[in-house]
Amino acid sequence: MKIRSGFVSNSSSSSFCLCKSNMSDEQVQKMKDYLDDEKNYDEETYIHDGKNAFFGDISNHDGKLFDFLTELGVYKFAEILS
Repeated sequence: MKIRSGFVSNSSSSSFCLCKSNMSDEQVQKMKDYLDDEKNYDEETYIHDGKNAFFGDISNHDGKLFDFLTELGVYKFAEILS
């Protein structure tokens, strides 16, 4: 398994893991609130709220989620897997 530092440009989606230990309680809650509103991400994006991390598959066309993670200040902690 390879770890990427950004989204894969030649694939329609990328898997990712975002450890909650790298996030403040406020960031975790904002992420949960974001996930509760399904209109925030497209049909190719799947995100699961696990016990210790958020993980799933994100569509490379889902710029809205990328922008949200960047504004939240947690994108730098996301491990992008392919």
